[in-house]
Amino acid sequence: MKNVNKSSTAESLVFSGESTSGEFGRAITDMSAARIPVENLRRTAARPDKSAIENAIYAHIRALRALGRKTIYPAEIAEALTLSLEEVRNALNSLRKKGVKPL
Repeated sequence: MKNVNKSSTAESLVFSGESTSGEFGRAITDMSAARIPVENLRRTAARPDKSAIENAIYAHIRALRALGRKTIYPAEIAEALTLSLEEVRNALNSLRKKGVKPL
């Protein structure tokens, strides 16, 4: 294997696998040969519907109540369920309108 003096690891990649010519760990110095076009990397998850968020929040509150917690803050719920604080507050208001005493 040839030693290549490069300032950046991005300029010299080493693949750990045997090539077709029998070389092991062949260094790639021509980056145009190693580029792989990647498109459409940004993917956004589908937003859950309001009832799913309400059910998750209600279940979380019931679980904390079962563990003996008497006070639960919306910020705790938002962090635990990785929801925004606004989504939690909207769901709590909706639960209150349905007659549930969530907090």
